[in-house]
Amino acid sequence: MLRAEMANALWEYFRAGVLAATDLSNRHREAMALMELVVYHAQLFPEVLTLAADLSHPVYEAVYALTAKRYAAVLLTVDPGLHDLCAQGGIESELFPLKDRSA
Repeated sequence: MLRAEMANALWEYFRAGVLAATDLSNRHREAMALMELVVYHAQLFPEVLTLAADLSHPVYEAVYALTAKRYAAVLLTVDPGLHDLCAQGGIESELFPLKDRSA
């Protein structure tokens, strides 16, 4: 089911005009390669709680940010709040802009 969910998310990026149709297959393959790593977030505590408390961000955002930091990965997000948390915490991230579909 994970493959279909990822494909649907990429399709949404295509519909939003952010991703070209010719990039869909490559991006899906890349995403699936990343998904093979399972991270048990319990190992990130209490560091997650400290980051969330110190920077006043939700715990789930801190889990994503610290997972990226732990694996020396760039966190790609559409969430400006999560992007801000990463900036505040010195964690490399990139904000993926979505076009406004209501226009």
